[in-house]
Amino acid sequence: MSKQTGWPIGVWAAEVTHPYWAFTEAGYQVDIASPDGGTTQFDGFSDPEDASKYAAFDILTKPPTGKYLVEGKMD
Repeated sequence: MSKQTGWPIGVWAAEVTHPYWAFTEAGYQVDIASPDGGTTQFDGFSDPEDASKYAAFDILTKPPTGKYLVEGKMD
């Protein structure tokens, strides 16, 4: 719960799930933790199935396909 607004809040799902999958697929063990411990709450708006449909078009949830600034392989 936000102390400023009184609204329920949580972490943006993609900010946890995207790095989680990248690290675990690379072979790292990942522990999800918070300063106070307990359950990690996701912000409802970060769920593309949420009734608000906010995340259905969010850049973090569905990033656009970009182009390279410089063509070619970088070493």
